[in-house]
Amino acid sequence: MQTLHKYRPEVDGLRAVAVLPVVLFHGHIPGFSGGYLGVDVFFAISGFLITQILLGGLDEGRLSIRSFYERRARRLLPALFLMLLTSLAVGVIILPPPLLVNLAKSTVAAVFFGANFHYLQTTDYFSDPGELLPLLHTWSLAVEEQFYLLFPIALAWIHLYARRMLRLILYIAAILSIFGAYRESQIDAARGFYLLQFRAWELLAGAVVATFPRKQSKLIPPIGLLMVLAAILLLGNRANFGIGSVLVVSGTVLILGYGGTDFASRILSLRPLVYIGSISYALYLWHQPVFAFARHALMNAPSAATVASLILFSGVLAALSTHYFEQPLRRATTFRSVATVSISAAALLMIGCLLTSQTEGFTQRYTVQQLAVLNARPERGIAFVDGKSCRRPIAEACVIGAEVAPTFAVVGDSHADTLTAPLSKMLAEHGLAAFVYTNPGCPFIASVVEVIDLYHCGELMNQVLAALKLHQIKNLVVSDRSTAYIVGTRFDNGEGGVEPGAPFPVAPVGFSGPDQERLEATLAAMRSTLIELLDAGVNIYHVLPIPEVGWHVPRTLAKLTARHAPPITTSLQRYLERNAPILKLAAELSTNARYSPIYPHRVLCDNVRCRTVLDGKVLYTDTDHLSSEGAALIVPEISKLLEDNPADR
Repeated sequence: MQTLHKYRPEVDGLRAVAVLPVVLFHGHIPGFSGGYLGVDVFFAISGFLITQILLGGLDEGRLSIRSFYERRARRLLPALFLMLLTSLAVGVIILPPPLLVNLAKSTVAAVFFGANFHYLQTTDYFSDPGELLPLLHTWSLAVEEQFYLLFPIALAWIHLYARRMLRLILYIAAILSIFGAYRESQIDAARGFYLLQFRAWELLAGAVVATFPRKQSKLIPPIGLLMVLAAILLLGNRANFGIGSVLVVSGTVLILGYGGTDFASRILSLRPLVYIGSISYALYLWHQPVFAFARHALMNAPSAATVASLILFSGVLAALSTHYFEQPLRRATTFRSVATVSISAAALLMIGCLLTSQTEGFTQRYTVQQLAVLNARPERGIAFVDGKSCRRPIAEACVIGAEVAPTFAVVGDSHADTLTAPLSKMLAEHGLAAFVYTNPGCPFIASVVEVIDLYHCGELMNQVLAALKLHQIKNLVVSDRSTAYIVGTRFDNGEGGVEPGAPFPVAPVGFSGPDQERLEATLAAMRSTLIELLDAGVNIYHVLPIPEVGWHVPRTLAKLTARHAPPITTSLQRYLERNAPILKLAAELSTNARYSPIYPHRVLCDNVRCRTVLDGKVLYTDTDHLSSEGAALIVPEISKLLEDNPADR
């Protein structure tokens, strides 16, 4: 068995290697998309160290389970409760009521070390909303504490009754856990990520190493360090986190088992790494709330300079809390002072969380109008028929409106989808019906394909045109994000709101050439598509591009309302400039009596700005899709046209 006779600085350095990638991962630093694997390094180190402590006491006949738990409480609780109290206080200032209530719930879960169960039910760790949760990282502390509650008792029992089989039992337990983790990853990856039984093998791997005498090697620890770094830097894809976990845990136990005088241990023993390792627990505690609250407070995603400042600020908080709070309490002569501070902090947290829950997030901070915006849960106005969405294969298209033979069809992309529910109601009022032929990610332009092939738009468009001919459709409602496909860029509102994600340009089939020529050729293909249908006697009600916002509207509105700022608006001039080619085409086609353009900016904008909220109703669900309330403002424009021209429908 390895003993604790000598302090090993390389273990603190290894802690630094564990915590820094996690911080950089949560800071969205390029190259560290596998930084979350640092938690696995922590698990292996924890299993190794507590097993050393427990077996040392058991072998000498002096182990006190109570003393062990007291040491764990000294180590973990004061800093944790300080972070939780600070986060709850900051949350009252920054977060709107629904998010503050969620913070209170996650605080209770963290206090009772059940955060992994809480987030299993509520959050995907890798999703965008996860970065806005100040206490998401406490899931790993819960896993460790659950292990600490069970493992000492189990180890003491095995040591007493089956000492000779101790190592074998640990091996079997680790194998069962990793087998269960692999199986669960095929069934429910979230459970495999969050729950102790599927993470125990990582702690047990460290525990197994602690049962062997320490042997130093010049070669093995460098290999282990390379394994850890390779997993973090090269296996960042979430789909690889099982492979990455095995690699980093294996590398960690090689360093723990064979480190000392080798090159890797000397690197890990460098003073900066050792110091970061010494404050790694506090740095882990503080970095996530710092990042999350900053993202709540900022209108735009943090810049590189802002992220660097947040990392530095997290480090300063970690150093201060370690040296002036955690360490003094750890050195306290009696456990009573630690218990008093911890119990008092826990009581304050419970009182704060109870008040937050009873006041529904201190709603008195806001006006009735502000609360209406904060409580809004905008959804797209997608029609449902027979209990299912109308997003269906073309051959299985649903019919909306009245129960009559369809003479209309709704065509386009997901922007057309958002109109289908209010369109269904409007068509029914006019005694009309429509097929829904929409394809998310695909514009209504014949003979074009995506530059980056994602949706097979060319093939889908052929199916739509064939269906229109088959059913002799004489009226089309066309709506898509045509500018984004033709210009080929995401939206930048010029005021800091830049739509995230890769562009999705389209081009005519077989086209190859400069981007400007692609734009002109694609616009010509759109013109040809519409003119051919008009010449065939089809009436086209063309909903021109919806004003894009750049910011994610509901999230940004929540931030603005929480600071009592007015709702988001964007520049009408920016919209007109971006959509000039489509607006010009619409003006050209308007000379044809069968072509009826609908201008959303005339509904959603005044002479200068385009709104995202009207009478307390949120008009968007994200950066560019209308909510059902927003769509309900556009559809009456089509209804007016039908009333003015009732013939030939």
